[in-house]
Amino acid sequence: MASNATHPVPTTPSPPENLRRPLEVLTENLAQSNYYEAHQGIRSVALRFVKKRDYGSAVELIYTGAWELATHDQWNSVADLALLLLDVYSRSHVKVEPQSKDRLYDLLQNFPPTNKAVVKVTEATVRWSISEGGNPAGDPELHHFFGSLYKMGGLYEQAERHFLFGTKQSPVAYGLMLVDWARGCEATEDYGMFAARGVLGYLVTNWFGGAVTCLSTFMKAFKERKIGVVEQREAVRGRISTAYCPGHPVLNFVNLLLQVVERSNGSPTSKASDVFRRLREQYATWFGKNEACINKMLDQIGLTYFGIQPARPVNPLADLMSGIFGSGATRNPAGLPGGAGLD
Repeated sequence: MASNATHPVPTTPSPPENLRRPLEVLTENLAQSNYYEAHQGIRSVALRFVKKRDYGSAVELIYTGAWELATHDQWNSVADLALLLLDVYSRSHVKVEPQSKDRLYDLLQNFPPTNKAVVKVTEATVRWSISEGGNPAGDPELHHFFGSLYKMGGLYEQAERHFLFGTKQSPVAYGLMLVDWARGCEATEDYGMFAARGVLGYLVTNWFGGAVTCLSTFMKAFKERKIGVVEQREAVRGRISTAYCPGHPVLNFVNLLLQVVERSNGSPTSKASDVFRRLREQYATWFGKNEACINKMLDQIGLTYFGIQPARPVNPLADLMSGIFGSGATRNPAGLPGGAGLD
């Protein structure tokens, strides 16, 4: 992710001849606060370059114009030009690499996350990174960038969709965010519903290490903030146990779940698979209104780690990418009592 430091103006004293005049016009318009004219002037010339298939000139002009508009807080114009930049990337098959990503970081690192236009830019960026980056879920660094951007704005549901497909730093950022989310919603019944978002999400994406890191980060912050954790053991038929958190049964559940997943060998007849089934039965009554959503994810986890065939086909990975955790983008999504829901 690009740093939040202000970057130098991305132009040289002597720009290419074909960019010199449009950049002079841009400077004149900005000096007179003619932001609409500045925006449209860059867009018009860039489209002429695209028509000529001079994609390199189009990219440089769009990037420079958008950067200058960003310095004047013209964020809707920046978003429009960022979308145009991504369109040129896609047309010319620009690969997902440091330089192409750095342009986006420069333009978007200070973008107000509550501006509705950022959603379109995010979606377009992910589509481009899937097409030109070779990762079916999109580029992890871009996902972490957008997750961090949304997190900074308190848009936790938007952020989690990206942290789930991010870098090795994402589970830590996500775990800390989940604690902040729980506390911000004044959840009193079960912080485990928040921890489950990360643990189940990472397990569904087949990233066991991400699930472990997310939960350990969550638990550390959970304990440091003096939320009740006692040295008592919660066991499932004597096979596995965990530190017991009074009043937070789903938190106990996800701790136990990771232990049994670690012991799995892919066989549906193994002892670990038997414990997994018993664990689901023992805690099913605590899932409440989220039972259907959690069971859907557990069906996929059962298939992935234990070889247990679900009663019906499931594809929670696609649901995660489209927003299995809800369509809202607020600190306390509508319909989630205490913000503790998964649906």
